[in-house]
Amino acid sequence: MKDFIPELSYWFSKYWKSRGELSIVNINLDALLQDEDFFNNRSFIKLLFSEIFEEDSYLYGFEKKSISILRKGIVSRLNTLKDLPSIVVCTEEGEMNYFELQDPDLVMLDYLLLFRQEYGITGSFGIDGIDFEDLYTNLSKLIYIYLDVIVNNRTTYVPYITDILERSSLLEKMFCFYVMNECHKVIKNFEFLVNNKTAKLRLIRKTFLIDDDILQNKKVELEILPFDINGIIMYVNDILYMDFNKRIENDKLIIEWSDTFEKDNYINIDYHTEILENID
Repeated sequence: MKDFIPELSYWFSKYWKSRGELSIVNINLDALLQDEDFFNNRSFIKLLFSEIFEEDSYLYGFEKKSISILRKGIVSRLNTLKDLPSIVVCTEEGEMNYFELQDPDLVMLDYLLLFRQEYGITGSFGIDGIDFEDLYTNLSKLIYIYLDVIVNNRTTYVPYITDILERSSLLEKMFCFYVMNECHKVIKNFEFLVNNKTAKLRLIRKTFLIDDDILQNKKVELEILPFDINGIIMYVNDILYMDFNKRIENDKLIIEWSDTFEKDNYINIDYHTEILENID
């Protein structure tokens, strides 16, 4: 029996149920899910699949545990198997490089960490110092493709995803699905013809930490206007939130809601803006 990595199931399922747009088969998103507080928030698996990563560093050391550490419902299901799996979890004390991460993986995970910390809040981030051709691992290439599409609005290396998917590990396959889904969000609205101009769309992803001001006013303002105001998507702590209103006032996009959120939670706003170019 292969090892069971509960946090891989959890973080992928949580992402896909709230943000998945592509159709996937043979993956049960509700199977064997542990509670979130069971996992170490510094795990690099969370870094890969969660838009919200508050830690200043990540862990990639794992250790094997008994299935008894899991909640009873999961243990009951695993006990029906002929061979019980080992449970592999990321811990502060873990010394096993279970996923055999190599130098390019760690370099690109460092960039991904900076992206999670900075891009949605400050808009300041870049990967210009990395040459894609120098990356020789699947995971490092996938992280690069993801960042290149989201940050640079560039799809040069997207065709490589198919080749990576065909020769990848379980973790890499699941991250392939993540990257393909994120690329789809950009590419599906990449270019339109508007009044004899080519409207190229760019994905805007803005993150807000809920402070006292947001808590009281129940709204956020964004300087960049959307191409389609009805195409705005809002998440609260990585969970899709639909009960909000949007309007444009004084050349600003206003997002408002009536529910009371918890302080220090995060709000993510996704939408597309346009860049008009004349047709020669």
